[in-house]
Amino acid sequence: MNTARSDWLCSAARRLPPVSRLRPTVGKVVYWHEELPPTNGEMMHEHTVEATSDRVSGSIERHGELWHRCYETLMEHTRLRLEQEIKRLGGDYVHVVDEHVDSRRDEANGESWLHGRFSYVLYRQLK
Repeated sequence: MNTARSDWLCSAARRLPPVSRLRPTVGKVVYWHEELPPTNGEMMHEHTVEATSDRVSGSIERHGELWHRCYETLMEHTRLRLEQEIKRLGGDYVHVVDEHVDSRRDEANGESWLHGRFSYVLYRQLK
């Protein structure tokens, strides 16, 4: 891994919400799109969660360097939010079935970020 990327990942990890440092995930609980969740689960509800990436200076061009950097932090923040929702709603895992990601901009501060809306199904594991 190159030094610039390593430094960026370290600084991104420091900016994550405290929950990421207090409660590491044990086992896989978030299944994305084509990833099939375990078959021994009972569907509880369908929900939507929203998350944002870290803010960056400049404009985000779709699929440019800033887009990819922000998308990575958006996915990490989303995963953390989904883990919080699993616990809050009493489920065991989720299957993300749809996502919509767009860029946002604060012209006054010259900052941009990604905003995502994710639809997911919450499952409870059958005992």
